[in-house]
Amino acid sequence: MRVSASQGDGGVLPRALSALHGGGATPGNGFVVRDRLVSVLLAPHFETTILVSGPAGAGKTTLVGQWLQRDARACARIRVSSALSAPAPLAAALIEALGHLGPMTLGARSVVTASEPVFSSMLLPLLTELAATRPEPYLLVVDDIHLLGDPTCHLVLQAVADGVPTGSAVVLLSQDRFPPWLTTTRTEGRLLAIDSDALAFDVDEAAALYAGMDCRLTDAEVARSVEHTQGWAVAMYLGALERRRRSPTRGGDVVPLPAAHDHDAAAYVRSQVLDGLDDDVQEFLVRTSILDELDPGLCDAVLGRTDSAVVLGWLHERLQLDVEVDHARRALRLHELLRSVLTEELELYEPFFVETLHLRAAKWLVRHGELDAGIRHAQASGYLPYVGSLIWPEVPACVGTGRPDRLRTWLAAMSDDDISRDRWLTLAAAWSCLQSGDDLRMEKWLLTAADHAGRGWRDGSAPDEYAASLAVIEAVVGRHGLDDVLALCAMAADGLPASSPFQAAVCLLRGITLAFEGSLDGGITCVYEAVRLGHALDVPVVVADGSAWLGLMSLLQGDHSKGLALVDQAADAMTEFGLERLATSAHTLTALALAQAVRRDSTAAAQTLARARLLTPMIAGIAPWFAVLGRLVLARTAVMLGQGSVARQLLREAHEHTTADLEDRPVLADLRDQVEVQLRMLSVDGVSAAALTSAELRVLQFLPSHLSFPQISERMFLSSNTVKTHALAIYRKLGVSTRGDAVARARSLGLLDQLPLD
Repeated sequence: MRVSASQGDGGVLPRALSALHGGGATPGNGFVVRDRLVSVLLAPHFETTILVSGPAGAGKTTLVGQWLQRDARACARIRVSSALSAPAPLAAALIEALGHLGPMTLGARSVVTASEPVFSSMLLPLLTELAATRPEPYLLVVDDIHLLGDPTCHLVLQAVADGVPTGSAVVLLSQDRFPPWLTTTRTEGRLLAIDSDALAFDVDEAAALYAGMDCRLTDAEVARSVEHTQGWAVAMYLGALERRRRSPTRGGDVVPLPAAHDHDAAAYVRSQVLDGLDDDVQEFLVRTSILDELDPGLCDAVLGRTDSAVVLGWLHERLQLDVEVDHARRALRLHELLRSVLTEELELYEPFFVETLHLRAAKWLVRHGELDAGIRHAQASGYLPYVGSLIWPEVPACVGTGRPDRLRTWLAAMSDDDISRDRWLTLAAAWSCLQSGDDLRMEKWLLTAADHAGRGWRDGSAPDEYAASLAVIEAVVGRHGLDDVLALCAMAADGLPASSPFQAAVCLLRGITLAFEGSLDGGITCVYEAVRLGHALDVPVVVADGSAWLGLMSLLQGDHSKGLALVDQAADAMTEFGLERLATSAHTLTALALAQAVRRDSTAAAQTLARARLLTPMIAGIAPWFAVLGRLVLARTAVMLGQGSVARQLLREAHEHTTADLEDRPVLADLRDQVEVQLRMLSVDGVSAAALTSAELRVLQFLPSHLSFPQISERMFLSSNTVKTHALAIYRKLGVSTRGDAVARARSLGLLDQLPLD
């Protein structure tokens, strides 16, 4: 029998736990006063049973201790231990405690037994009577009732709870979320429950804890720490200790969540949380620690069992170190400190099994439509062919629907060495670089892909899907002339499945190339087919680029009605699917700028012209025809807007990008001649601002920001002196002398987006 004032929730870290109490000499002692909850307990209420439930280290005993210091009622406390885990010893302890609160019934101790019929007919009624007949209001505290596994012990506690009169209370402290035997008490309105969510420290309590630990944090840092630890008292305390050991005098970063390698934290979790679980449950937790969320079906698949739903339901009630993310599925997310300890256990004792667990998880997640999570686990499994088989089929959707960030995120989780070891991942990396305008890295991946394809892959004698897929991106790059593009398109069309989204891109490239080679009508027919395939195979970027190209051809031939309608379709597709972020959308923006100029919407046309000029250099490493055609169309737009110096600059750039293969192509030559004639007829408006080079335009985009020239140089991968030189050239051409004036002037000319209106 133990009747005492409890000093903590466990014995592994008495220093940490007592620091959350109100007495003793531990550093930081007494600075967390839980007024928020104490006031709830002090307020008058009709409930006669109070349940305080939460995980080890949540501050249950601390809270009750602070409450009892301020409550005038008489109090007796029992802490359950192995000696009190049977019905008879527990009943004896309760009788002893109730005896401290009032006169003892004659012979009460003599009826203490677990044997029937005396237990039910005499002992339980006696406990109810003793609880009901104490002369003064009282509080009877029973700590650690989760240790009572014998259902007969629950009958003992229920008997006491049934007799407690209004104005008094039996206070039960438990690590179990809700003991089922209290259901009737709750239904009758006699239960006041304070659970783990209520026990979690709020921002004010966390601030008091950190201040008492001499950790100087801003309000924002405190809030982040609360979110990081989920308000778990002991986790915040251990984090503060770790911070103080690391940097006792420096304020700053968020208080770290203790990690598994932190000896105190790991020892606490193992002794106070894990040691009380049987081996099967511990194995369940350790092996599922690789999962972000514990879904019953996923756990069954990973562990090769069928009872995960039952185990998770039990864990949710017992541990209280989880968040229930889906009640219907009984899906949980473990506290990060617990999970980190479990993960360390897995890596220490079963490292050979980790990759298998990840692979099982990946396959289940992919089957259930959770591709991103499945790819993460597939990558963790180290099985690169499986990773490639998951990522490659998604490449058309990622690069063709304005979602290249998704592809980049998947690839960023792997090293270049890992990517280069799988041929499909190599191709995926090449496409990712293409759409982000990183032509140097794209070239690296194309060369690696060619190694995977093998010597002679271009001869097309026995095209396979991989060689055909490589042919598509090589055709987009178009390094070896228009004839080679047509050959690559033919190879790709033969080798790709008919339903491959890349068939739409192949058709588009073939049509544009035919037009440049002099077969304009045949090319236009082919591009219309590409747009149709783009719709059918769900490739919006082909719909946008194909419609834009057809619109350009119509506008350049003088069919404004048809051309404007087609460009509008392209612009709608670009907006609907977020294609503006793709480097290749420079083509659609170029067509849109011309269409806006044709409509005499000079303000919109000037802004779109500036955006298109900014994107155009990003695709310098691909589609050589666009490097010329795009600038010529933009030059014509600039002429229509009266920006003569811009048109001259664009004509010079078009000439610099014209290769021998493009020199005499009718579409380009005719357009160049038209622009030059129109330019000679234009009276220059005297605004030299429009003569900004492509490099200067890129620097201009950073001038409205707070970044210094050295910081801009880091982001542009240029030297600080080069950025400064470009900036000074911008000032000179805009006729200003300060950065702020340059930004204002550039906005008035449509070279920068206008500030949003309030």
